[in-house]
Amino acid sequence: MSIESEAGTTLRRAERVAIIGAGLAGLTCARELSLQGHDVHLFEKRETVSGRMARIRMQPDQGANQTAEAVWFDHGAQYFTARSAEFAQQVRDWKNRGVVQQWCGPFVSLTNGVCEPPPGSDVRHVGVPGMDAICSDLLQQTCKAGSCKAGNPNAGNQAARITFCANVLPLQRVEQGWQIRYENIRSGVTAQLEGLFDWVVLALPSPIAQSLLPGDSPLIRQIAPFKLGPCLAVMMAFDHSLSLSFGGAFVQDSLLRWISNNSSMPQRKKTPECWILHPSSEWSAEHWNASDAAVLGQIRAAFEKAIAMVLPEPRYQALFRWENALPLQPAASGCFSDLQQRVIIAGDWCTDARVEGAYQSGLQAARRLSEEMLKQS
Repeated sequence: MSIESEAGTTLRRAERVAIIGAGLAGLTCARELSLQGHDVHLFEKRETVSGRMARIRMQPDQGANQTAEAVWFDHGAQYFTARSAEFAQQVRDWKNRGVVQQWCGPFVSLTNGVCEPPPGSDVRHVGVPGMDAICSDLLQQTCKAGSCKAGNPNAGNQAARITFCANVLPLQRVEQGWQIRYENIRSGVTAQLEGLFDWVVLALPSPIAQSLLPGDSPLIRQIAPFKLGPCLAVMMAFDHSLSLSFGGAFVQDSLLRWISNNSSMPQRKKTPECWILHPSSEWSAEHWNASDAAVLGQIRAAFEKAIAMVLPEPRYQALFRWENALPLQPAASGCFSDLQQRVIIAGDWCTDARVEGAYQSGLQAARRLSEEMLKQS
């Protein structure tokens, strides 16, 4: 049986594709394959999409204030730029539909309270009302393309599906396809989907992708050199504005590398004023096993030194640990593939350490799969 994609390309048949990871790369790949008529099933370990573009909802300890509202933080990716024509076109579409807006900052390079012009002159964008809006939009487009019935294993042929809370277990090759088993992180129950998948796309950090591949996969050796470093993210909320002159700062001569006034981003609540603090990957690795209290204390001291002022007591502060956050040496290959075994690996680390890199990697993964199908048609 052959089908015709929206682009008019005739494919031999609809392939059944499992995509592990519903971050930007995985969702971009899923949307493209769904538009081409393939039967796509996404698996995501968390309870929502977005990966490192997620935002987090924190409920402060109310104490005497019984009306304290939950606070939202964009604790992962802080913004994105568009340097390629293809991604710039996608960003224009998002802007036209109200998914993203330009974040005007202002942006500075900061050294012990002294502000200087920031590095680069790229226009910076953010998702609205949170960074996760971008991945949520891609999921909606994937669902629309494939008549998605999220989480419904009985959805019809070529219906895009997504299973949340799915900790996928090591892949097993059976006969002419891939068998997908996963553990539900809520219930602890292990499930196995009926039928086999023709292709598997691992849209995951390289260490996790390696752990899922069969031991004899040539991809293990290919992706092994590309390590990812951790990033500790500190979130602080203040009842009153700190009255600083910038929205985002590249910090110099400090254990911190980036600080941002999350509340200065478009369509965020202005009170309480929320701040995100990211130390370097090296510092994060060295202090990965330190207690939350120890990390929070050192980060707060570094924040005070960077802005040259004593901070008021925050209404709320917390630490989040991103384990595989920053590509230490991006692969610059777009994606990795074993076409004989029908496995493709994608992620920002396959291209570069930017949001645009994740998008481009997802596109290249979908195109490589489609090109292989055309060869076989």
